[in-house]
Amino acid sequence: MDRLGWIEIVGVADRTDYDLKAHTSVSKVNLSVFVHYDQPVKRQKTIVKPDFKALGPRFKAKAKAVGEALKALSAEELKGSNMGEMLRVNVEGETIEIEPTLVSFENVVEEIRGEEVVPHVIEPSFGIDRIIYTVLDHSFYADEVDGETRAVLKFKSSVAPLRWQFCL
Repeated sequence: MDRLGWIEIVGVADRTDYDLKAHTSVSKVNLSVFVHYDQPVKRQKTIVKPDFKALGPRFKAKAKAVGEALKALSAEELKGSNMGEMLRVNVEGETIEIEPTLVSFENVVEEIRGEEVVPHVIEPSFGIDRIIYTVLDHSFYADEVDGETRAVLKFKSSVAPLRWQFCL
């Protein structure tokens, strides 16, 4: 292969988790795998407990959505409520402010035994064109006959397209 320079024979694409995530979003089939930890990990977590008895009369049909939005708040978003600031949640495109008195918080220690992971995919490519190129490249050589250089294509019998049989 020195005479032609570098030629890619095998293509290898690192597709990361893009393909599986895209397939999951379209097919609605979970393609993740649960990876167990060798040792469980303990983590402190703040649980948001909305007061649904108070949210119901105030927000009526949106009460459940408001409560779910409150539960989904991150620890960073909850910091302001410790200082008496209003909590803000987005429900159906509308920003709603909620008094901190309508929500309680509980700190718990959670034991995590593993995590859901979407595997990364490595995609090798061995196209027929690459295989044929390799066979041709290894079957070509230059031969000198009577001072003249000739290009010769000579297949090994194991890959020859035709096998000649001579009957005498």
